[in-house]
Amino acid sequence: MEALQVVSGYILFIILGQFLKLIGRLPRESAGAVSTLVLYVTLPCAIVKVLNGTPFDPNMVLCLAAGFLISWVLIGAAWLICRRDPRRAKFAMLNLPGWNIGTFAMPYTASFVTPEGFLAICFFDMGNALMCTGGTYAFVCSESGAPLREKLISIVRRLLSSGPICTYLIVFVLMLTHSQLPPAIIRIIDIGASANGFLAMIMIGMSVNLAINPEHLRLFGKLLFWRYVINLATAVLLYYLLPFEEPTRMAVALVLLAPIPAMGIVFTMKAKLDWEASANINTLSIIISVVLMSTLITLAF
Repeated sequence: MEALQVVSGYILFIILGQFLKLIGRLPRESAGAVSTLVLYVTLPCAIVKVLNGTPFDPNMVLCLAAGFLISWVLIGAAWLICRRDPRRAKFAMLNLPGWNIGTFAMPYTASFVTPEGFLAICFFDMGNALMCTGGTYAFVCSESGAPLREKLISIVRRLLSSGPICTYLIVFVLMLTHSQLPPAIIRIIDIGASANGFLAMIMIGMSVNLAINPEHLRLFGKLLFWRYVINLATAVLLYYLLPFEEPTRMAVALVLLAPIPAMGIVFTMKAKLDWEASANINTLSIIISVVLMSTLITLAF
C-alpha cells in the first residue's frame, strides 16, 4: 500500500508538470533549467546519499556489461524491423536502444530499492551511458567519415560532462578505498537529495509532448512493442541469472522498463532525421514506462 501511495504521488507530480506547462506557468524553455538542476545537483546528491558507505561488489561489473550488451541487442532489433528502409532503420537504431536512467529510473525507484539495488542500477547506467551518450550514434552514423579517434574523444567528453557519471566515479573511489563521507556532509547533501524526486517528476511532466503525428503511430507501435518485449524478456532472464540477492535483481529488472533516453532526440537531429518523431516516440515510451514500472513496484515492493 505504501509503494502504491508513493507511485501515485510521482504520477501526480508528472501530471502537475504537464499541467503547469500547458497553462504557461512553466514555459517550455524552463525544462532545460530544471533538467540541469536534476542532472548536476539533486541527482548527484541522491547518488552520494544512497551509496555512501555501501560496500563494493565486483559482481556489479555484470550489470555494466548488461547495460552495454542489451543496447546492442536493441540496435540489431531496430535494424531488423526497418531494414527495408535505410532512413527508417537509422531512425530506429538511434531511438530504440538505451534507457533514461538518470532523470527517470533513478528518481522513480530510489524510494523502493536497497542501496545494493541502487548500486546495481548505477553500474547498469554506466554500460548504458557508453552507448546512449554517443556510442550508438558513432556506430549508426559511421559513414559520416569522422575519424575513430574523434568519435571516441566525443564519447568520453559526453561521459565526463555528465553529472551522474562523474558522481559514480567519486563514489566508486570512496568504495574502493573503503572510505565514506562524514555525517555532517551527508546531512547537507540530503537537502539536495530530498528535492530530486519532486524536480525529476516535474521535469518528466514538462517533457511529455502530447502533439503526436498520427502518421507515425504504426511505426512507433511496432518499435515500442519490440522494445518492451525484448526488455521484459531480458528483465526476467537477468532476474534469474544475476548472482545477487532478490532485491538487487529486482532493481535491475525494474530499470530495464525505463523509457527511451532523451539523448536519442539530440542524435536524431544531428543525423538530420525527424527529431519531432523522436520526441513523440520518447513521450510514448515515458507513458508506457510509467505504467509498467508503477505496476511492478506496486506488486514487488
